[in-house]
Amino acid sequence: MRPDKFRKAQKLMKSGKVVSKGLIGSSIYFTVKSNKDRHVIFRVPGQTWICDCEYYVLKGKECSHMIACKMLLKEQEKQELKK
Repeated sequence: MRPDKFRKAQKLMKSGKVVSKGLIGSSIYFTVKSNKDRHVIFRVPGQTWICDCEYYVLKGKECSHMIACKMLLKEQEKQELKK
């Protein structure tokens, strides 16, 4: 993973720009507020991620939006364990 993607993802996460829209069917939907709102989907059965950003669409590689959503999921899991 490129360090700049990770840093951008951390910045998005820490600034509250990653929002989980919840589970719909067997997928979790997210919105990431960036220069342009990005939509990320995590398909639970296949454990696959999809983003509508140009980087992912053109290169098919993990983008900072996906990484930020993964960070949010981990944070939510930690909060659930504390309950």
